[in-house]
Amino acid sequence: MIEQSQLHEKLFAAKEELQRLTTLVTIDFLTQVANRRRFEEYIHQEWRRMARLQQPLSLVLLDVDFFKFYNDTYGHQAGDRALIEISKAIKNIVQRPADLVARYGGEEFVVILPDTDELGATKIAERICFAVRSKILIG
Repeated sequence: MIEQSQLHEKLFAAKEELQRLTTLVTIDFLTQVANRRRFEEYIHQEWRRMARLQQPLSLVLLDVDFFKFYNDTYGHQAGDRALIEISKAIKNIVQRPADLVARYGGEEFVVILPDTDELGATKIAERICFAVRSKILIG
């Protein structure tokens, strides 16, 4: 019984470590949204699924205007804080379980919207722009 209990504890610890490592390789450290690696895995998965189901799949690519100028003017720490706030604003809009928000590159974000047509994606993109602009004007 003791040996079985010890094995169970080791298995539990190994599962926790695997979960931690999985998070490290799929989440952007700074913004805490999915990273580009996770985005690429997910877009391939959803592309196949939506094609099989004959459903639309939308992708919104967001690029922060004048970010290099902002970084150069206010410093990289301020730029990092801005990216964190921008990612939060995007996550507040994109909330369906199947949707994915990812950091695509330095100041680029991408949103995958399964089962969303062009009109729906446009509305989401507009809401994200409004939310980000509001943060900039308020913050």
